[in-house]
Amino acid sequence: MTTPLRIDREGLVDATRALVRLRSDDGEERACQEFVAELMRSAGLPTDVWEIDVEQVQAHPEASWEIDRADALGVVGSLEGTGDGPTLLLNGHVDVVPAGDMALWTHPPYQGVVEGGRIYGRGALDMKGPLMAGLFAIRAIAESGAHLKGTVRLMSVVAEEDGGLGTLATILRGYGGDGAIVMEPTELAIAPVQ
Repeated sequence: MTTPLRIDREGLVDATRALVRLRSDDGEERACQEFVAELMRSAGLPTDVWEIDVEQVQAHPEASWEIDRADALGVVGSLEGTGDGPTLLLNGHVDVVPAGDMALWTHPPYQGVVEGGRIYGRGALDMKGPLMAGLFAIRAIAESGAHLKGTVRLMSVVAEEDGGLGTLATILRGYGGDGAIVMEPTELAIAPVQ
């Protein structure tokens, strides 16, 4: 028996604010990835966390990057289906561009201030908030007791802002699917591609 889907809005806001407080610019994404992995585990999702072999991924002909990283973590959480349906990938990144001149910020960039129904901070929109929205949506499906035919995988990746190394590493780890939603909020418009 399933129960209606219910998004834990307060938990979603709290998780997003906590993630915004963790700096993840200039290749320093590890603390964010560990935080996301813990949230996935606490939601009951089987979670794969691995050390990305940065040199190996950089040797791939499709690799692109701007920031040198000594290490990086890959994180994928899964809501497993019965195996009779397609696999959907949800992709979001934890890295952000540097905040720049702090004097230009209305709210401190690493506080996650809530005002007027919005969260302000570096990465709140691009894309720590969307990443948390994906996680909390999957959690709501799991908690409803719904049995999906297909599998939903949430890919929390690094290095999107400087080339996509984290997504490439995740694909090379074997995480593919029948479709993907990159939860990037560009222009708040759906941009279908194939």
